[in-house]
Amino acid sequence: MKHLYELTEVENQVIRLSEMRNLLRVITNGMETSTREEVESAVNYIEGSVCDISEKLSEKFQILFESVAKQK
Repeated sequence: MKHLYELTEVENQVIRLSEMRNLLRVITNGMETSTREEVESAVNYIEGSVCDISEKLSEKFQILFESVAKQK
């Protein structure tokens, strides 16, 4: 498969995003037993991670798109 590496890179970011969603659910479910500082720290971490994933996913998708487009 010509684009296996690029597809794998996109898939890795999709998996990271899915795990962030799971983490957010865990945090939301445990907010009642956490301090405000713990919740704020966790939310800030998730926000930074989602931004990173979004940037990398866009970058990896663009690389894959350009690679496929060159084949035509």
